[in-house]
Amino acid sequence: MATKVKAKKKAPATGRKPAVKQQRRGRSSTSRISAKHQVTIPVEVLRNSNLMIGDEVEISVNESGVVEVKKVAPYNPFQALADAMGDTYIGFDLEKERAESWD
Repeated sequence: MATKVKAKKKAPATGRKPAVKQQRRGRSSTSRISAKHQVTIPVEVLRNSNLMIGDEVEISVNESGVVEVKKVAPYNPFQALADAMGDTYIGFDLEKERAESWD
């Protein structure tokens, strides 16, 4: 089966220096609000943050009017159960309990 995309052939070597790679046109750290009130996060910002596709984010405005975007921690049902139990398990040593009960 033939490939659909052909590889570009390298240009013959010349005495010129290679061109300095510039930022692609259209890529910047700014974005516009769409008619549906949506904002696209620029790729450079995503690469420098800990945000990934599918992450839930919280958007808020601080006292000085700056919009903040924060990643929301995923819901952990086990942590919710532990939080609901309160101080019940403070000082609980799971390894000690396992060693005593499995002997």
